[in-house]
Amino acid sequence: SLLSYGIVMQESESTYVPDPNKPQIKVTLSHDVSTHSLEYPINSTQTVKWDSSNISEDPEILIQVYKLFPTIPEPTYLDVWSSPMTARLSQKSITFCIDPALFSPDEWYVARVSLATDDKISAISDPFCVK
Repeated sequence: SLLSYGIVMQESESTYVPDPNKPQIKVTLSHDVSTHSLEYPINSTQTVKWDSSNISEDPEILIQVYKLFPTIPEPTYLDVWSSPMTARLSQKSITFCIDPALFSPDEWYVARVSLATDDKISAISDPFCVK
């Protein structure tokens, strides 16, 4: 199932230890307070939060949400928005609506935050499900 695949992906990420001196971004999602789960109803809002280390100034960042398809050996990511949202690193979060025209129930998604000037400096959230 896609849920178990997402968990496997999470475990593989936790074994990777980045160089603490290199620029890094960390991404988290707001949890549903009532259930503490990563399940969000259509038309609800989702907040993507980020933190960074070893990044000077306040660069522009790009936020994109991808629909996850459990393909083998790696999942396939499809852009949800035609172009990424933009923000400044110092904003620390951005909130968007789970629009029924773009999101489908019982599908899984991830959010990715990257520097606009260097796509390699990026992070992907845990998968979340739309209900």
